[in-house]
Amino acid sequence: MPQRGARAGRPQPAGGACWPQVSLHLPLQDASPVEACATLDALDALDYPALEVLVVDTSTTPAAWEPVAEHCARLGPRFRFFHLGCRAGERMAALNFALKETSPAVEVIGTLEAGCALHAGWLRHTAPLLARPGLGFVQGAWTTPGPDAPTFERFAAASRPAALPAAAVTLRPSLALIRAEALRLAGGWAESAADQHAELGLRLQRQGWEAVQMVEPLGCPPLPADLSAWGAAQVAAARSDLDLLRRHADVLLNPLHPGLSSAQRRYLLGHMLPGLTDLLWMAVCGFGVMATLLLLPLRNAALLPATPLLLLAALLMGGRAMAALGEARPGTRLLAVLAGLAAMPLRGAAFGRALLRRRASASRPARLLVPQAAAILLSLILGGAAALPWALALALLSLPGLAGLLVGRLLHPAASAQAGRHGLAAARRLSGQAL
Repeated sequence: MPQRGARAGRPQPAGGACWPQVSLHLPLQDASPVEACATLDALDALDYPALEVLVVDTSTTPAAWEPVAEHCARLGPRFRFFHLGCRAGERMAALNFALKETSPAVEVIGTLEAGCALHAGWLRHTAPLLARPGLGFVQGAWTTPGPDAPTFERFAAASRPAALPAAAVTLRPSLALIRAEALRLAGGWAESAADQHAELGLRLQRQGWEAVQMVEPLGCPPLPADLSAWGAAQVAAARSDLDLLRRHADVLLNPLHPGLSSAQRRYLLGHMLPGLTDLLWMAVCGFGVMATLLLLPLRNAALLPATPLLLLAALLMGGRAMAALGEARPGTRLLAVLAGLAAMPLRGAAFGRALLRRRASASRPARLLVPQAAAILLSLILGGAAALPWALALALLSLPGLAGLLVGRLLHPAASAQAGRHGLAAARRLSGQAL
Protein backbone atom coordinates (compact mmCIF):
# COMPACT_ATOMS: atom_id res chain seq x y z
CA MET A 1 0.00 0.00 0.00
CA PRO A 2 1.16 3.58 -0.57
CA GLN A 3 2.72 5.39 2.36
CA ARG A 4 0.81 8.13 4.09
CA GLY A 5 1.00 11.26 1.97
CA ALA A 6 1.77 9.40 -1.26
CA ARG A 7 0.13 10.71 -4.40
CA ALA A 8 -2.98 8.88 -5.52
CA GLY A 9 -2.80 6.58 -8.50
CA ARG A 10 0.85 5.55 -8.12
CA PRO A 11 1.46 1.94 -9.10
CA GLN A 12 2.54 -0.69 -6.61
CA PRO A 13 4.97 -3.63 -7.01
CA ALA A 14 3.49 -6.91 -8.08
CA GLY A 15 2.17 -9.26 -5.44
CA GLY A 16 1.14 -6.53 -2.99
CA ALA A 17 4.74 -5.89 -1.88
CA CYS A 18 5.74 -2.47 -0.59
CA TRP A 19 8.01 -0.10 -2.44
CA PRO A 20 11.53 -0.10 -0.95
CA GLN A 21 12.33 3.07 0.98
CA VAL A 22 14.69 5.23 -1.12
CA SER A 23 16.91 8.08 0.04
CA LEU A 24 18.42 10.16 -2.78
CA HIS A 25 21.58 12.10 -1.97
CA LEU A 26 22.55 15.21 -3.93
CA PRO A 27 25.99 16.65 -3.05
CA LEU A 28 26.56 20.21 -4.28
CA GLN A 29 29.72 22.28 -4.56
CA ASP A 30 29.30 25.76 -6.06
CA ALA A 31 26.75 24.38 -8.51
CA SER A 32 24.50 26.66 -10.52
CA PRO A 33 21.38 27.31 -8.39
CA VAL A 34 19.29 27.13 -11.57
CA GLU A 35 20.58 23.65 -12.42
CA ALA A 36 20.33 22.46 -8.80
CA CYS A 37 16.73 23.67 -8.47
CA ALA A 38 15.82 22.11 -11.83
CA THR A 39 17.16 18.77 -10.56
CA LEU A 40 15.17 19.15 -7.34
CA ASP A 41 12.02 19.78 -9.38
CA ALA A 42 12.75 16.62 -11.38
CA LEU A 43 13.11 14.67 -8.13
CA ASP A 44 9.82 16.06 -6.86
CA ALA A 45 8.16 14.86 -10.09
CA LEU A 46 9.44 11.28 -9.73
CA ASP A 47 6.66 8.71 -9.89
CA TYR A 48 7.63 7.07 -6.60
CA PRO A 49 5.97 7.26 -3.17
CA ALA A 50 8.59 6.05 -0.64
CA LEU A 51 11.19 8.75 -1.21
CA GLU A 52 13.28 11.32 0.66
CA VAL A 53 15.93 13.67 -0.75
CA LEU A 54 19.01 14.85 1.17
CA VAL A 55 20.90 17.81 -0.27
CA VAL A 56 24.38 18.29 1.19
CA ASP A 57 26.00 21.55 0.09
CA THR A 58 29.63 22.62 0.54
CA SER A 59 29.47 25.79 -1.54
CA THR A 60 31.76 28.68 -0.71
CA THR A 61 29.28 31.54 -1.13
CA PRO A 62 25.72 32.05 0.18
CA ALA A 63 24.64 33.04 -3.35
CA ALA A 64 25.23 29.43 -4.41
CA TRP A 65 23.48 27.59 -1.58
CA GLU A 66 20.78 29.90 -0.17
CA PRO A 67 18.47 29.66 -3.24
CA VAL A 68 18.77 25.86 -3.11
CA ALA A 69 17.94 25.79 0.61
CA GLU A 70 14.88 27.96 0.02
CA HIS A 71 13.75 25.74 -2.85
CA CYS A 72 14.05 22.63 -0.67
CA ALA A 73 11.87 24.31 1.95
CA ARG A 74 9.22 25.06 -0.67
CA LEU A 75 9.20 21.46 -1.90
CA GLY A 76 8.20 20.11 1.51
CA PRO A 77 9.43 17.79 4.26
CA ARG A 78 10.64 15.09 1.87
CA PHE A 79 13.52 17.42 0.96
CA ARG A 80 16.16 18.11 3.61
CA PHE A 81 18.98 20.58 3.09
CA PHE A 82 22.36 20.65 4.89
CA HIS A 83 25.14 23.17 4.41
CA LEU A 84 28.56 22.02 5.55
CA GLY A 85 31.82 23.92 5.48
CA CYS A 86 33.57 24.58 2.20
CA ARG A 87 36.90 22.91 2.96
CA ALA A 88 38.10 20.04 0.78
CA GLY A 89 37.78 17.49 3.59
CA GLU A 90 34.16 18.40 4.19
CA ARG A 91 33.42 18.26 0.46
CA MET A 92 34.79 14.71 0.26
CA ALA A 93 32.83 13.77 3.40
CA ALA A 94 29.48 15.03 2.06
CA LEU A 95 28.23 11.59 1.01
CA ASN A 96 29.20 10.01 4.33
CA PHE A 97 27.45 12.85 6.12
CA ALA A 98 24.30 12.13 4.10
CA LEU A 99 24.65 8.43 4.93
CA LYS A 100 24.69 9.22 8.66
CA GLU A 101 21.57 11.38 8.29
CA THR A 102 19.73 8.62 6.45
CA SER A 103 17.09 6.71 8.39
CA PRO A 104 18.00 3.10 9.27
CA ALA A 105 14.71 2.06 7.65
CA VAL A 106 15.95 3.17 4.21
CA GLU A 107 16.68 0.20 1.97
CA VAL A 108 18.06 1.95 -1.15
CA ILE A 109 20.38 4.94 -1.45
CA GLY A 110 20.71 6.84 -4.71
CA THR A 111 23.11 9.56 -5.81
CA LEU A 112 22.76 12.33 -8.37
CA GLU A 113 24.54 15.40 -9.70
CA ALA A 114 23.20 18.91 -10.16
CA GLY A 115 21.81 19.33 -13.65
CA CYS A 116 20.91 15.65 -14.00
CA ALA A 117 17.85 15.01 -16.19
CA LEU A 118 15.51 12.32 -14.92
CA HIS A 119 12.70 10.26 -16.36
CA ALA A 120 9.65 10.34 -14.09
CA GLY A 121 9.67 6.51 -13.96
CA TRP A 122 13.36 6.08 -13.07
CA LEU A 123 12.86 4.83 -9.49
CA ARG A 124 9.69 2.92 -10.29
CA HIS A 125 11.58 0.82 -12.85
CA THR A 126 14.88 0.35 -11.00
CA ALA A 127 14.42 0.47 -7.19
CA PRO A 128 12.38 -2.81 -6.98
CA LEU A 129 15.32 -4.65 -8.55
CA LEU A 130 17.25 -4.24 -5.30
CA ALA A 131 14.75 -6.51 -3.55
CA ARG A 132 16.73 -9.37 -5.08
CA PRO A 133 19.10 -10.84 -2.48
CA GLY A 134 22.77 -10.37 -3.25
CA LEU A 135 22.32 -7.40 -5.59
CA GLY A 136 24.54 -4.56 -4.37
CA PHE A 137 23.80 -1.74 -6.79
CA VAL A 138 22.05 -0.80 -10.01
CA GLN A 139 23.59 1.71 -12.43
CA GLY A 140 21.11 3.54 -14.63
CA ALA A 141 21.70 4.08 -18.33
CA TRP A 142 22.01 7.54 -19.89
CA THR A 143 20.12 9.04 -22.78
CA THR A 144 21.91 10.07 -25.97
CA PRO A 145 21.43 13.55 -27.46
CA GLY A 146 19.51 13.46 -30.71
CA PRO A 147 20.86 14.50 -34.12
CA ASP A 148 19.34 17.97 -33.65
CA ALA A 149 21.38 18.61 -30.49
CA PRO A 150 24.37 21.01 -30.70
CA THR A 151 27.65 19.51 -31.87
CA PHE A 152 29.35 20.06 -28.52
CA GLU A 153 26.60 18.23 -26.64
CA ARG A 154 26.82 15.25 -29.00
CA PHE A 155 30.63 15.33 -28.77
CA ALA A 156 30.63 15.34 -24.95
CA ALA A 157 28.08 12.51 -24.85
CA ALA A 158 30.06 10.49 -27.42
CA SER A 159 33.11 10.54 -25.15
CA ARG A 160 31.15 8.58 -22.54
CA PRO A 161 30.92 4.79 -22.89
CA ALA A 162 27.65 3.24 -23.95
CA ALA A 163 25.61 1.31 -21.38
CA LEU A 164 26.14 -2.33 -22.32
CA PRO A 165 25.75 -5.48 -20.21
CA ALA A 166 29.18 -6.59 -19.02
CA ALA A 167 30.85 -8.84 -16.46
CA ALA A 168 31.55 -5.86 -14.19
CA VAL A 169 29.73 -2.56 -13.70
CA THR A 170 31.22 0.87 -13.05
CA LEU A 171 29.32 2.86 -10.44
CA ARG A 172 28.86 6.51 -11.45
CA PRO A 173 27.68 9.63 -9.60
CA SER A 174 24.35 9.93 -11.41
CA LEU A 175 21.46 7.45 -11.61
CA ALA A 176 23.15 5.10 -9.13
CA LEU A 177 21.02 3.06 -6.71
CA ILE A 178 22.87 1.22 -3.94
CA ARG A 179 21.60 -1.27 -1.38
CA ALA A 180 21.88 0.60 1.93
CA GLU A 181 22.93 -2.58 3.74
CA ALA A 182 25.80 -3.14 1.30
CA LEU A 183 26.98 0.47 1.59
CA ARG A 184 26.99 0.36 5.39
CA LEU A 185 28.69 -3.05 5.55
CA ALA A 186 31.40 -1.73 3.20
CA GLY A 187 32.16 1.07 5.66
CA GLY A 188 30.61 3.89 3.63
CA TRP A 189 32.33 6.05 1.06
CA ALA A 190 36.14 6.21 0.76
CA GLU A 191 36.78 9.92 1.28
CA SER A 192 40.38 9.77 0.02
CA ALA A 193 39.45 8.10 -3.30
CA ALA A 194 39.85 10.05 -6.52
CA ASP A 195 36.40 8.82 -7.62
CA GLN A 196 34.28 7.73 -4.66
CA HIS A 197 31.64 6.07 -6.83
CA ALA A 198 33.98 4.01 -9.00
CA GLU A 199 35.92 2.95 -5.89
CA LEU A 200 32.78 1.88 -4.03
CA GLY A 201 31.48 -0.05 -7.04
CA LEU A 202 34.71 -2.02 -7.33
CA ARG A 203 34.84 -2.57 -3.56
CA LEU A 204 31.30 -3.95 -3.48
CA GLN A 205 31.91 -6.29 -6.40
CA ARG A 206 35.10 -7.70 -4.91
CA GLN A 207 33.14 -8.30 -1.68
CA GLY A 208 30.78 -10.54 -3.61
CA TRP A 209 27.85 -8.22 -4.31
CA GLU A 210 26.26 -8.45 -7.73
CA ALA A 211 25.73 -5.37 -9.91
CA VAL A 212 23.34 -4.54 -12.74
CA GLN A 213 23.89 -2.10 -15.60
CA MET A 214 20.56 -0.87 -16.93
CA VAL A 215 20.26 -0.61 -20.70
CA GLU A 216 17.03 1.36 -20.98
CA PRO A 217 17.95 5.08 -20.65
CA LEU A 218 16.00 6.80 -17.88
CA GLY A 219 18.02 9.96 -17.40
CA CYS A 220 21.15 11.86 -18.29
CA PRO A 221 23.87 13.36 -16.07
CA PRO A 222 25.03 16.93 -16.77
CA LEU A 223 27.35 17.29 -19.73
CA PRO A 224 30.51 19.44 -19.49
CA ALA A 225 29.66 23.10 -20.01
CA ASP A 226 32.66 23.81 -22.25
CA LEU A 227 35.92 22.34 -23.55
CA SER A 228 37.74 23.27 -20.36
CA ALA A 229 35.26 21.30 -18.28
CA TRP A 230 35.45 18.41 -20.75
CA GLY A 231 39.24 18.38 -20.42
CA ALA A 232 38.99 18.43 -16.64
CA ALA A 233 36.65 15.43 -16.82
CA GLN A 234 39.23 13.51 -18.90
CA VAL A 235 41.94 14.30 -16.36
CA ALA A 236 39.68 13.19 -13.51
CA ALA A 237 38.90 9.92 -15.31
CA ALA A 238 42.60 9.16 -15.75
CA ARG A 239 43.32 9.90 -12.09
CA SER A 240 40.42 7.67 -11.08
CA ASP A 241 41.74 4.74 -13.12
CA LEU A 242 45.20 4.97 -11.59
CA ASP A 243 43.76 5.40 -8.08
CA LEU A 244 41.65 2.27 -8.53
CA LEU A 245 44.70 0.38 -9.75
CA ARG A 246 46.67 1.42 -6.68
CA ARG A 247 43.90 0.67 -4.20
CA HIS A 248 42.87 -2.67 -5.67
CA ALA A 249 46.10 -3.91 -7.25
CA ASP A 250 45.88 -7.12 -5.17
CA VAL A 251 42.68 -8.23 -6.87
CA LEU A 252 43.12 -6.56 -10.28
CA LEU A 253 46.65 -7.81 -11.00
CA ASN A 254 46.45 -11.21 -9.34
CA PRO A 255 44.56 -13.66 -11.61
CA LEU A 256 44.22 -16.11 -8.70
CA HIS A 257 42.56 -13.67 -6.31
CA PRO A 258 39.01 -14.88 -5.52
CA GLY A 259 37.64 -11.34 -5.10
CA LEU A 260 36.84 -10.99 -8.81
CA SER A 261 36.10 -13.41 -11.60
CA SER A 262 38.42 -13.52 -14.58
CA ALA A 263 35.75 -11.85 -16.73
CA GLN A 264 35.32 -9.02 -14.21
CA ARG A 265 39.08 -8.56 -14.00
CA ARG A 266 39.48 -8.40 -17.79
CA TYR A 267 36.65 -5.88 -18.09
CA LEU A 268 37.99 -3.55 -15.40
CA LEU A 269 41.58 -3.71 -16.65
CA GLY A 270 40.35 -3.16 -20.18
CA HIS A 271 38.77 0.12 -19.10
CA MET A 272 42.07 1.21 -17.52
CA LEU A 273 44.16 0.22 -20.55
CA PRO A 274 43.48 3.39 -22.62
CA GLY A 275 45.10 5.56 -19.94
CA LEU A 276 48.25 3.45 -20.03
CA THR A 277 48.13 3.56 -23.83
CA ASP A 278 47.96 7.35 -23.71
CA LEU A 279 50.97 7.48 -21.40
CA LEU A 280 52.91 5.20 -23.77
CA TRP A 281 51.90 7.44 -26.68
CA MET A 282 53.37 10.48 -24.93
CA ALA A 283 56.61 8.60 -24.27
CA VAL A 284 56.83 7.48 -27.92
CA CYS A 285 56.16 11.05 -29.11
CA GLY A 286 58.97 12.33 -26.91
CA PHE A 287 61.31 9.66 -28.24
CA GLY A 288 60.42 10.53 -31.84
CA VAL A 289 61.14 14.23 -31.38
CA MET A 290 64.38 13.64 -29.48
CA ALA A 291 65.63 11.06 -32.00
CA THR A 292 64.93 13.50 -34.82
CA LEU A 293 66.93 16.24 -33.15
CA LEU A 294 69.85 13.99 -32.21
CA LEU A 295 70.22 11.67 -35.24
CA LEU A 296 69.09 13.58 -38.32
CA PRO A 297 71.82 16.26 -38.07
CA LEU A 298 74.16 13.36 -38.97
CA ARG A 299 72.28 13.30 -42.32
CA ASN A 300 71.93 9.53 -42.27
CA ALA A 301 68.28 8.49 -42.21
CA ALA A 302 69.30 4.84 -41.88
CA LEU A 303 70.13 5.56 -38.24
CA LEU A 304 66.46 6.21 -37.49
CA PRO A 305 64.37 3.18 -36.33
CA ALA A 306 61.65 4.12 -38.82
CA THR A 307 59.97 0.71 -39.20
CA PRO A 308 59.57 -0.03 -35.45
CA LEU A 309 58.29 3.51 -34.83
CA LEU A 310 55.84 3.29 -37.73
CA LEU A 311 54.46 -0.03 -36.50
CA LEU A 312 54.18 1.23 -32.94
CA ALA A 313 52.45 4.44 -34.07
CA ALA A 314 49.94 2.48 -36.18
CA LEU A 315 49.30 0.11 -33.26
CA LEU A 316 48.74 2.95 -30.78
CA MET A 317 46.48 5.00 -33.05
CA GLY A 318 44.54 1.99 -34.31
CA GLY A 319 44.10 0.60 -30.81
CA ARG A 320 42.84 3.92 -29.46
CA ALA A 321 40.38 4.29 -32.33
CA MET A 322 39.11 0.72 -31.91
CA ALA A 323 38.67 1.24 -28.16
CA ALA A 324 36.58 4.36 -28.85
CA LEU A 325 34.50 2.55 -31.46
CA GLY A 326 33.89 -0.37 -29.11
CA GLU A 327 32.31 1.90 -26.49
CA ALA A 328 30.50 4.23 -28.91
CA ARG A 329 26.74 4.50 -29.21
CA PRO A 330 25.19 4.05 -32.65
CA GLY A 331 25.33 7.27 -34.63
CA THR A 332 28.19 8.75 -32.58
CA ARG A 333 31.12 6.64 -33.74
CA LEU A 334 32.94 9.41 -35.63
CA LEU A 335 32.59 11.81 -32.70
CA ALA A 336 33.67 9.04 -30.30
CA VAL A 337 36.89 8.46 -32.26
CA LEU A 338 37.54 12.22 -32.39
CA ALA A 339 36.96 12.49 -28.62
CA GLY A 340 39.15 9.48 -27.90
CA LEU A 341 42.07 10.88 -29.89
CA ALA A 342 41.68 14.41 -28.48
CA ALA A 343 41.68 13.00 -24.94
CA MET A 344 45.01 11.17 -25.35
CA PRO A 345 47.27 14.14 -24.43
CA LEU A 346 45.04 14.98 -21.46
CA ARG A 347 44.82 11.47 -20.09
CA GLY A 348 48.46 10.65 -20.83
CA ALA A 349 49.71 13.75 -19.00
CA ALA A 350 47.34 13.09 -16.10
CA PHE A 351 48.55 9.49 -15.82
CA GLY A 352 52.18 10.63 -15.87
CA ARG A 353 51.61 13.31 -13.23
CA ALA A 354 49.71 10.88 -11.02
CA LEU A 355 52.50 8.30 -11.27
CA LEU A 356 54.95 11.01 -10.21
CA ARG A 357 52.48 12.08 -7.50
CA ARG A 358 52.26 15.56 -8.95
CA ARG A 359 49.11 17.64 -9.06
CA ALA A 360 47.02 16.92 -12.14
CA SER A 361 46.03 19.76 -14.45
CA ALA A 362 44.23 19.95 -17.77
CA SER A 363 46.61 20.91 -20.57
CA ARG A 364 45.85 21.85 -24.16
CA PRO A 365 45.59 18.73 -26.35
CA ALA A 366 47.24 20.51 -29.30
CA ARG A 367 50.29 21.65 -27.32
CA LEU A 368 52.46 18.80 -28.62
CA LEU A 369 51.74 19.72 -32.24
CA VAL A 370 54.49 22.34 -32.42
CA PRO A 371 57.46 20.04 -31.62
CA GLN A 372 55.92 17.23 -33.66
CA ALA A 373 55.42 19.45 -36.72
CA ALA A 374 58.97 20.76 -36.35
CA ALA A 375 60.31 17.19 -36.17
CA ILE A 376 58.38 16.19 -39.33
CA LEU A 377 59.70 19.19 -41.30
CA LEU A 378 63.23 18.67 -40.04
CA SER A 379 63.19 15.00 -41.00
CA LEU A 380 62.03 15.80 -44.55
CA ILE A 381 64.55 18.62 -44.97
CA LEU A 382 67.57 16.76 -43.61
CA GLY A 383 66.69 13.18 -44.53
CA GLY A 384 64.89 13.65 -47.82
CA ALA A 385 63.04 10.71 -49.35
CA ALA A 386 64.90 8.25 -47.11
CA ALA A 387 63.22 9.81 -44.08
CA LEU A 388 59.65 9.48 -45.43
CA PRO A 389 58.77 6.40 -43.27
CA TRP A 390 60.05 8.26 -40.21
CA ALA A 391 58.04 11.37 -41.12
CA LEU A 392 54.95 9.20 -41.67
CA ALA A 393 55.36 7.67 -38.21
CA LEU A 394 55.66 11.14 -36.68
CA ALA A 395 52.57 12.24 -38.60
CA LEU A 396 50.57 9.29 -37.24
CA LEU A 397 51.69 10.16 -33.73
CA SER A 398 50.48 13.74 -34.23
CA LEU A 399 46.85 12.67 -34.85
CA PRO A 400 45.78 13.24 -31.22
CA GLY A 401 47.15 16.78 -31.34
CA LEU A 402 45.36 17.40 -34.63
CA ALA A 403 42.14 16.02 -33.13
CA GLY A 404 42.49 18.39 -30.18
CA LEU A 405 43.10 21.31 -32.52
CA LEU A 406 40.06 20.36 -34.61
CA VAL A 407 37.88 20.09 -31.52
CA GLY A 408 39.05 23.48 -30.29
CA ARG A 409 38.25 25.10 -33.63
CA LEU A 410 34.85 23.47 -34.17
CA LEU A 411 33.55 23.61 -30.61
CA HIS A 412 34.03 27.27 -29.77
CA PRO A 413 32.57 28.95 -26.64
CA ALA A 414 29.39 30.06 -28.46
CA ALA A 415 28.63 26.45 -29.33
CA SER A 416 29.31 25.46 -25.73
CA ALA A 417 26.85 28.05 -24.41
CA GLN A 418 24.25 26.85 -26.89
CA ALA A 419 24.84 23.28 -25.69
CA GLY A 420 24.22 24.31 -22.10
CA ARG A 421 20.90 25.93 -22.98
CA HIS A 422 19.90 22.92 -25.09
CA GLY A 423 20.87 20.53 -22.28
CA LEU A 424 18.69 22.34 -19.75
CA ALA A 425 15.72 22.25 -22.13
CA ALA A 426 16.32 18.55 -22.75
CA ALA A 427 16.39 17.94 -19.01
CA ARG A 428 12.99 19.55 -18.61
CA ARG A 429 11.54 17.52 -21.47
CA LEU A 430 12.92 14.25 -20.16
CA SER A 431 11.72 14.78 -16.59
CA GLY A 432 8.19 15.29 -17.85
CA GLN A 433 8.01 12.17 -20.01
CA ALA A 434 6.04 9.09 -19.03
CA LEU A 435 6.87 5.54 -19.93
